[in-house]
Amino acid sequence: MYILYINRTNVLKLQVRVKLKPKYFDNEIFSPDQGYTPFRRDRVGQNGGDVSIAVRNDIVVQEMKDIQSDCEYVWIKIDLFGSKSLLIGAYYKPHEHKQHSWEEFSKSLSKARKLNCNIWVAGDFNLPKMDWDHMCPSPNCKYPSFYRQITEVLNN
Repeated sequence: MYILYINRTNVLKLQVRVKLKPKYFDNEIFSPDQGYTPFRRDRVGQNGGDVSIAVRNDIVVQEMKDIQSDCEYVWIKIDLFGSKSLLIGAYYKPHEHKQHSWEEFSKSLSKARKLNCNIWVAGDFNLPKMDWDHMCPSPNCKYPSFYRQITEVLNN
């Protein structure tokens, strides 16, 4: 789970692979008295892979469904006073070598960039051979060109 703090205040919680199912209501997962509004994308027909972002109730936020496609991610937008809006994406890429999910997310990221907002992306990219400190595949990576493609998109 990722937690964003602003001025020592917990603003949002971002979770990936929480194994939610559509049959669970939001209030069964995020208790209303905790003070958060959830935005979630449940994986249908398979286990795991779900993503959610829970935002504190006093934060004005909207889910950005118009830039989402049929993959495991969710986008929200927070309008900030005196600054660009902030787009936050929670993403789960199911397998190291499967490109379809990444291609769909990449298209979504291109749409997000056109909105002229600051963008934060977090999640599980399922890249076990990535050297995240240097943003390159490790020497024993089986899919180095695919890994480099991902880092190019994320760095743009």
